Amino acid sequence: MSRPATVVVALAMLGPLAAGGLAREVIGGQKAEYPPEWGENVAAAAAGARIVDQAGAHRGELGADNLIDGDVTPDRPSWSVEPPQRGRPAPFAIVGWEQLRTIDRVAFHNDMRVKGSYVKEVRVSFSKDGQTYATVRPFTLQPNPGLQSFDVTPPEQARFLRIEVAGRYGNSFVVLEEAAAFEGSAARARMFRGTTKHDVMELKNRDRLTGLMQNETIEVQTSYARLILNRESIANIMFEGGTANIERITMVNGDTFSGFILTKTILFSLDKGQTIDIRKDKVHRLGMRLRPDERRSHPRNDVVFLKNGDIFNGQVLNPSLTIKTSYATITNQIADIARIEFTGDSKIVTKITLKNNNTMQGLLEEEDIEIHLDHGPTIMVYKDKIDKMEMRK
Repeated sequence: MSRPATVVVALAMLGPLAAGGLAREVIGGQKAEYPPEWGENVAAAAAGARIVDQAGAHRGELGADNLIDGDVTPDRPSWSVEPPQRGRPAPFAIVGWEQLRTIDRVAFHNDMRVKGSYVKEVRVSFSKDGQTYATVRPFTLQPNPGLQSFDVTPPEQARFLRIEVAGRYGNSFVVLEEAAAFEGSAARARMFRGTTKHDVMELKNRDRLTGLMQNETIEVQTSYARLILNRESIANIMFEGGTANIERITMVNGDTFSGFILTKTILFSLDKGQTIDIRKDKVHRLGMRLRPDERRSHPRNDVVFLKNGDIFNGQVLNPSLTIKTSYATITNQIADIARIEFTGDSKIVTKITLKNNNTMQGLLEEEDIEIHLDHGPTIMVYKDKIDKMEMRK
């Protein structure tokens, strides 16, 4: 009885092990295409990703370079994997990019080269150093060729993305045409914007208007705070509507806030005409102009990831946090903390990792975390709403 294939693909930062080269260019083939609202596929060779190592799988025309070359032409070479041999580690490939990425979606082009054999279960996990991985969850692919995508909620910051093929349909080798990873809120901030001179408004009736939004601020009620956000810090506003009626504001630094927009009307000066009041319920989305003084990079402050998918940067104002472990109650200064993770549903277990790599788990005694937002007010967030916090170095 054959053992199920277990394949590891790691996406890692470039380094001394950069053994792989450029994936082949798609010339006359079928290029992988993705919905523009997903943002940029940062795991593509065209975006700077590279295969830096691989082992235990086919090389050359059937090697891991095919995962990131952007070519999904039928019957062309693709990444081909056989079950690991007894006593040998699972096959893997390492793809790298130079900077930290915020991933909110992964996608795969499944394929079949032997009748009935497809990749079935994919386990995705993330790492910043290539040593410690945080498992997101398993994804089940359907036994069909073509694109299949999965949300990563909340988004993960990583330089390393490991993909384990933990199950397969059929008994033969399996192939993946392409693996893709998409940036989160920062990509959305770049994606729908106005021009250097004008804001762009799209209405739900599909009208498109150019001009300037005149509202100085936009007010939004999130699940954790009421925010008043300055116009100059907003990149775009998505008025989702629908049964859930959840709306989202993305800031110029990639922060995202979801909830209900309390500002009732948008005051909009048309490029060629009058200034009009438009009821916000009639607006689909609003992209703010690219301002000359808008910062292209932002300082690395504390980053807070909420369980509802919101992400924001700021400064944690609590001077210290106290955790009650099974052996002692320990108070840690905020300046000494590198990472805080919150797990569980009813009784939230907190794991604190210090900058000296010490770790401790238990119950956090503080109820609320006070945060001064980089682009917004100071807010108090109840601890159970937080997924994790990455502290500035």
